[in-house]
Amino acid sequence: MVNGVKTFTYSTPDPIVGSQYVQCTDRGPYDAVGPEASKPWKRNYSSIYSAHYFTHPVYGTINIGFCHDENKNGCGSQNTINPTIPPTCAPGTDFSAYFAFVSAVWTPNVAATNWGQTGYNNDIGPILWPSVGYVTQDNLNATEGLLQPSSIISNGYIYIYIWDKGPKPNLQGEGKARGIKLVRTTIANSTNPSAYEVYYKDPQGNVQWLPSLPTGFTKETMLNYVKVEGPKSTDILTDEIALNTESFRFTAAAVNNTNYFIGLEEYIDNNDNGRHHLALRFSNDLINWSAREKVVETSTNWDASDMNYPIFLSADGWSNTAINLDDFYIMGTHSQSPFSNYVNLINVHVYTPPPPPPPTCPHGCNQRITADAVTLSSNPNHGIFQIRYHLNGNGLAQTQINIFDITGKMLSRASSGAKTAGFYQENIFLANKAKGIYVVELIVDGARTQKKVVVN
Repeated sequence: MVNGVKTFTYSTPDPIVGSQYVQCTDRGPYDAVGPEASKPWKRNYSSIYSAHYFTHPVYGTINIGFCHDENKNGCGSQNTINPTIPPTCAPGTDFSAYFAFVSAVWTPNVAATNWGQTGYNNDIGPILWPSVGYVTQDNLNATEGLLQPSSIISNGYIYIYIWDKGPKPNLQGEGKARGIKLVRTTIANSTNPSAYEVYYKDPQGNVQWLPSLPTGFTKETMLNYVKVEGPKSTDILTDEIALNTESFRFTAAAVNNTNYFIGLEEYIDNNDNGRHHLALRFSNDLINWSAREKVVETSTNWDASDMNYPIFLSADGWSNTAINLDDFYIMGTHSQSPFSNYVNLINVHVYTPPPPPPPTCPHGCNQRITADAVTLSSNPNHGIFQIRYHLNGNGLAQTQINIFDITGKMLSRASSGAKTAGFYQENIFLANKAKGIYVVELIVDGARTQKKVVVN
């Protein structure tokens, strides 16, 4: 639950489906996350917009939340992203000094934390940086930032959909457009901000997963990077801009007993006086999405809708990320005054969906690498060794080698560029590192293989 500034949680056994009311008295609220003036990405506002529970290989069972955060001017409050803009006491949001961020927080889900209800106290900071930065070199605002994350776990990855407000008109360029951007990380690396990647498809159709933060970025040094550009990225909803519409939230769920996913897009149609819509799309891979196949809600505008911030809900009320296509709910809320403690449900039945678009491969779908094609020589070693691997298939493969310590902290990331099929050997130097166990990760066109190495 969000109160306009921060997130609270309640714990109740009452079902949200089939009941008119959910009893929250004496079942919370528990503080989850909120703004902190000392953390510039969440100076004025911080709330969890999407969360998961899973078993982390190092920290055990944890809850992870993805937050929409804000640093902005208020009456008597100065933003710290572009402090050349003075604060104002005028009513409403001052978008001349508004900067939004998406970050991640986590907490152990154990008895000592009341099963995650004592607050998400491990804050890893921002997980994506705008392609134009936040401020230009001459102290003009470059963007309003990144907003409204929604996430899903699939095949060991967490995929996070983020609304990128895009650059100011004079800063637009290839790889810098507004839209819904897709960030991912593995469950194992989810507590490490430097392990997050953003989807980018260049004009030639080549796909890359780029580091989502600038080189050297840390949450502690964030204010040093407000004028630094982030990575290029691509709107995954390829028809959004062409149709003169603007999508500002996208969420996905697996369709049970199938090999595809359903997506829910919240958008306004600029061709229709800014009317607010919710539409369904379909995908095989969470990246390539069909056209809008079914509009399930229409309102005069955002303010008039009772279905803001929509998410899926399974018919039994237990899941937001896995549904049966013949019976599921869309859950949303009215976000403008007058406020209420209600959520609204739309019951949807879709019996014969159109087929989603096929998944695409960056350099030909025959390109694969298998775990037994990767070896480390020698292992154990004294900090100097080689990784050897074989690529098979057609075309080119983008390769990258990452090194992690045993806690999952990334120590280095190196792109090896595009390679054709063949055998390869690359040297790795850890002689200046402490003795112990390290993880070497080889990424080939998004496919990951990890090997442990012992440094004596």
